[in-house]
Amino acid sequence: MKMGYRDLGKGYGLVSESTLRKAGPPRILDNTMRTTFKQCMRKFYWSLIRKVDYLVRPSYFSWGSAWHDMKGSWLTSKGIKEEPYSEQWKHDATMALLIGLNT
Repeated sequence: MKMGYRDLGKGYGLVSESTLRKAGPPRILDNTMRTTFKQCMRKFYWSLIRKVDYLVRPSYFSWGSAWHDMKGSWLTSKGIKEEPYSEQWKHDATMALLIGLNT
């Protein structure tokens, strides 16, 4: 069975040059590949072709993920409909912050 292009680096990190040569160019370009290529050809090559990722997640990604998790938790809680600073409001606001901090 021949592997798909997206399967090349799964679970193994960096894809070797010889593996890339054997696989050839991607046969199917999905929307992620197209938009990444339009944004930056180097980003396309290193992230989608060579499968290189960050060793350490940049802080701005962590902050953004925490913010969105916290906001999602808050918007789906009962506290948003309560009077500000009521017990339910305080509890749900605290829980939302903890969810954001633990992301």
